[in-house]
Amino acid sequence: MSKTKTGSNAQFTGAGQGLTVIGNHCYAYYYRSIDSETFNYFDFATGKEYIVASLIGGRNMKSGAECTVQIFFNEVTVFKTKWDNGTSGTNNNPLASATPLIIPPLTSVRVALTTDAQDEISMGITGRVYG
Repeated sequence: MSKTKTGSNAQFTGAGQGLTVIGNHCYAYYYRSIDSETFNYFDFATGKEYIVASLIGGRNMKSGAECTVQIFFNEVTVFKTKWDNGTSGTNNNPLASATPLIIPPLTSVRVALTTDAQDEISMGITGRVYG
């Protein structure tokens, strides 16, 4: 697993695309301003363990902007959704509530976002490691 193992006195050192493991818990947080591009918010691989986690995200909704979120396991799309603040003004934010994930062992995980305008987007993964 592409991760940082730390002890019970672990201190948060910053956001990043990898997964940090503390005991049997894990997390990753990332914030970035992106502009009409695709960016990998998270990119890590699990080891022999499996993970029960939640993904949550938020963004600064711009008028007419759309953002597509895709989750890949071993480069296979397992989840795809769109944040929409387009002309319909729906203000759709599917990751405002936690999205549950079970991440299998020995799996490459990538969470990619694509926007059609400038957006400020934050994402977080929190979970528990088993095995």
